[in-house]
Amino acid sequence: MTPRLSAGLALIALDNSGGRVLLLRRSQRVHDHRGKWNLPGGGIDPGETARDAAAREAFEEAGYDHRRHRAQVRWLHDTPLYTTVVATLVGRSPAVKMNWESDQWRWVTREQALGLNLHPGLRVFFEGITDDFQPRAGGGRGRAARAPRSTKAAEKFLVEK
Repeated sequence: MTPRLSAGLALIALDNSGGRVLLLRRSQRVHDHRGKWNLPGGGIDPGETARDAAAREAFEEAGYDHRRHRAQVRWLHDTPLYTTVVATLVGRSPAVKMNWESDQWRWVTREQALGLNLHPGLRVFFEGITDDFQPRAGGGRGRAARAPRSTKAAEKFLVEK
């Protein structure tokens, strides 16, 4: 059986520390990675792009509505089975409204994230970026970071309130 491709949203709130990213801790009610910290994310549905899946999952798991809160897609981090969409919030951080899949949330710096019990794939992501959430030279493990394919493709993350 072919594994399902997945995507997650690394939603960055810029501040004096370089930025903070929203992480969710997986609850005991989920079937995998219980107690691990992860990005809002999940499976890519048929016909859906990684960007669309990341936005949908962020809404389902954290209440982040890209139609109400602007965020600019900065870059994408690809591994064979997972795409991390890295986006910077424009304006204030939205309220977080978790669903049953998570039992805790935090806005954390890269350094703080590395001190948490992270999902193994997310640890690889954090090891491959700088404190201001830019790809390190060489990109760490996984494929090289890439810019969104077009400015037009990123526009759905730029909807005004």
